[in-house]
Amino acid sequence: MDSFVVLHALINAVTCQAWKHETLEGYQGGINCFTAFCSSINLPASLPVPEWVLCAFAAHHVGTCSGSAIANNIFGLHAWHISNRAPWLGSTCLKYVLRSAKRLTPDSSRHHPRPPVTSEMLDFLHASLNVSTPLYVCVLACGHLGEFLLTSQSCFSPNFFPTPSSLCGLSSSGESLMCRLPWTKVLGVSDPISSLLAHFAFLLVCNSIWAPHGLPCISGYCFHIGGTTELLLHNVPPHIIKVMGRWSSNSFLHYCLLTVHPSDLSSGTGS
Repeated sequence: MDSFVVLHALINAVTCQAWKHETLEGYQGGINCFTAFCSSINLPASLPVPEWVLCAFAAHHVGTCSGSAIANNIFGLHAWHISNRAPWLGSTCLKYVLRSAKRLTPDSSRHHPRPPVTSEMLDFLHASLNVSTPLYVCVLACGHLGEFLLTSQSCFSPNFFPTPSSLCGLSSSGESLMCRLPWTKVLGVSDPISSLLAHFAFLLVCNSIWAPHGLPCISGYCFHIGGTTELLLHNVPPHIIKVMGRWSSNSFLHYCLLTVHPSDLSSGTGS
């Protein structure tokens, strides 16, 4: 019996590693929402959950939540079943309820595609900032070389951030240089890119420069979208872009194609 308990504990410990910690935190919100739903209609929140209850739970939120939020709650319930080794009873009916939930997403829950940061926007930034001011020098460096920089000197570690010795391979024209990045977001959460581009002061300076030119207000992720879109416009194969951008899926094609007309991908020119 002791061996049985130990083996089951081992299975649970290993199975939980199939999801990232932040993913499990999001899933827990869906599970909490489900138990509250069951309590409100006097149903036991026991496993396995019948498909009609799953459908009722999803349908209950249609029209008030986005289809993706409803689907994420269902994903959380599915993970709950897996981690408890309970059979998953969701099938065809649930699939169609989720499809309807996506179509019936209220306008208030829809997010407009984020605009890309373009090369013209970077030109405006460069022309408008005084490079003799340390803050503006940092902003320019972040805009062009964000992946190389850290948020503060106290955060520095050669295990995560490049040093001068990381630079190599200067081209004969002197226009390009290779740099080895010791850490990226694929390897862990200490990636400097996300924390850098989310820095409020950096975005505040950028948007204050671009607003007078009628350019859209951007968020940090717009830089990643812009870089990916620029590569698509220059006919770089998507699988190469996926590697360069450290994408773990093909989701980047979805929002890039929202800002790039398909004909531009073959002509190599922007719209």
